[in-house]
Amino acid sequence: MLQHTENPGLRALLEVNGLKDARITAYHIGFVIGPCINAGGRLDTAKRALSLLLEENKEEALRLAGELKALNEERKSMTLAGLEKAVQLVEESDLKGDKVLVVYLAKCHESLAGIIAGRLRERYHRPVFVLTDGEEGVKGSGRSIEAYPCLRSCASVPGCLANSRPSDGSRSLTAQRKCGTVSGKDQSGGRADGGGSDSKGYHRCAYAH
Repeated sequence: MLQHTENPGLRALLEVNGLKDARITAYHIGFVIGPCINAGGRLDTAKRALSLLLEENKEEALRLAGELKALNEERKSMTLAGLEKAVQLVEESDLKGDKVLVVYLAKCHESLAGIIAGRLRERYHRPVFVLTDGEEGVKGSGRSIEAYPCLRSCASVPGCLANSRPSDGSRSLTAQRKCGTVSGKDQSGGRADGGGSDSKGYHRCAYAH
């Protein structure tokens, strides 16, 4: 059991999260310990977690665990801020009625796009893409529903690279910027820089700089 681990890094991680003497459940692993380990890779480098798990000195392990916990708290704050901005963009535009939501958050950390997309899908019950600025163009992540083939839709856009994890409806993409949106046309002749279509068949994308 995890609470009886001899690994100094894991013991430190339990301690900084107030779980030193707690009965560890799947919730703690999935929503407390796991996110702390993952936070380094999301916001900085995965080497932070590796260093923690390999550390044998208790005091140093506590320091490293504290840094990962702090990064996870920062990640949660950034996710909440991004989600609030995304909801505002949808609610204050005509995107709310679209069958597929595409939201461009220029300042969102690219590693958080998928989390925000998932929260939006839960809120609006439809496929969602969240796009943000990357070093080489616009990057994004999508969360879909079973009825909508996100991968096929992304692959139909020239210059758009798509990866698929069909088990959970997740998609990621990279595309070039053009006037603050993703450029290109889909097979139906509409622009691929948004999720919904207007009367002319063009897609819309809400975005924040």
